[in-house]
Amino acid sequence: MGVQPLLTLARRGDSQEIAALVGRVLQAQHLNVRVRTQQGWLQVLLESNSIPDAKACVPLLKRELRRVEISGVRAAIVYGRKTGETTPTWVQKFGLVATGTAASSQPVGVSPSKATSRRSLPHQTPRSRGRSPRLVLALGMFGFSLGGAWGLLERNLLPTSLQQPFAQASQGFDRTVGELTTPRSLDRLAETNLADSLPPPVEIPDPYPATITIKAVGDIVPGTNFPYHKLPANPDIFFSNVAAYLASADLTFGNFESVLTDYPYSAKDISRGAVFAFRAPPSYASLFQQVGFDVLNVANNHSMDFGEPGLADTIRHFNNVGIQTVGEKDRILYTQANTIPIAFIGFSTYDYHNSILDYDGAKQLVAEASQNAEIVVVSIHAGAEGTGAMHVSDRQESFFGENRGNIVRFSRTVIDAGADLVLGHGPHVPRAIELYQNKLIAYSLGNFVGYETLSTDAQLAYSLILEVKVNLDGDLVSGKIIPVHLGSDGIPRIDNYFRSVGLIRDLTRSDFPNTPITISESGEILIQ
Repeated sequence: MGVQPLLTLARRGDSQEIAALVGRVLQAQHLNVRVRTQQGWLQVLLESNSIPDAKACVPLLKRELRRVEISGVRAAIVYGRKTGETTPTWVQKFGLVATGTAASSQPVGVSPSKATSRRSLPHQTPRSRGRSPRLVLALGMFGFSLGGAWGLLERNLLPTSLQQPFAQASQGFDRTVGELTTPRSLDRLAETNLADSLPPPVEIPDPYPATITIKAVGDIVPGTNFPYHKLPANPDIFFSNVAAYLASADLTFGNFESVLTDYPYSAKDISRGAVFAFRAPPSYASLFQQVGFDVLNVANNHSMDFGEPGLADTIRHFNNVGIQTVGEKDRILYTQANTIPIAFIGFSTYDYHNSILDYDGAKQLVAEASQNAEIVVVSIHAGAEGTGAMHVSDRQESFFGENRGNIVRFSRTVIDAGADLVLGHGPHVPRAIELYQNKLIAYSLGNFVGYETLSTDAQLAYSLILEVKVNLDGDLVSGKIIPVHLGSDGIPRIDNYFRSVGLIRDLTRSDFPNTPITISESGEILIQ
């Protein structure tokens, strides 16, 4: 029987043909791999004498399992552990979305394949372009046993009592590529109760989340002690009025537009007009940790206010309290939200960060990130500034002679390359939002904290907490604009007048009249 008929039967759940197919795939591998299905899940347990490499295994598993399209299986959970241990060292989960399956058969919260929502080659998602289709994993690490029992798939690691029947079942394999015979001994192997000789299966944890929630805010300048002392007596005031609204997210993001350092020398000539250098005490890092920030962007025009020493100190102080930073040149931040692998990439208009003017470099970074994470978030610090720059269009922007990029073109480019969410900041005012290829773009989140540093005139005081829910493919499920207003002191407070909601709704209608979303008066982002 050829590989294609076997694959067809495997998709239908024929246990014997799956066992034969798995034997062929894994006959030369050195991993102990067990699989089973349960309630729409495919469980995969990887064991070896050393801890299996999740970064090497999971992307390959994800790609091949999605391609096989097993009937009745909606998502996979992969465990990695050393042989002989009972507790997994790592666990990763991902959706299995078949490109040829009707929408009605998809699990709640899992949309059809990204190939249906992105500009891509026929039958290829952007995350698999350039790969030739193949059944066998590069590591040959998976197999299927759909009867509910775990299948032990590596011959060399079988218990002694089962090595002989497995070997007998393998003797009938024809080594010719594409051909395989099923010996009678395979029937005897199928009747053997392998589960009796295996340790108990790993229990399925809580159901895989249909969505993950990300909350994001814009520019944060928590006062400054340079060149003058502009710090509050009680720094808890920065977030005290909005802390409760930053909670209840799987991941919280902000743009930190300052440095945390005691380094005394600024890299800027602040004697020139409209040139500012911000510096805050290193102890402020704990303020961000206490209110739940997980990732802070440092790719902006103030990250180098105190040169490389100031930037290095900032990253170190945040990392010391468990907050990760994004924005270093040529770097991708890999993290997790509710066990889902997420990648962040920070861009600005400056060469010492990843530049939004370098489209080829941006596409390469995004493509790499999309191979190693389920969700890719792009942070961009770009665009002109001020109340005269609230509107956005597909054009180049400038500010004080600087090229501030074409953020519409850039945002759409990175989404075409594999990004799932774009978070813009820098203009100091809120801007429109857009749904492009089912992915949300927020062109500017405005100011969030600017204690005695940022102007709060007119719309410069309009702020927000953006709440975004995306599914396993990164497609927008729902969203919300939580309205915030900055007082004259630059401290954020929840805005019962919903001013930023009205502003963003009007800007979205004006700048992107055809985008398939609406914003309610209460700030709900609804897909049309």
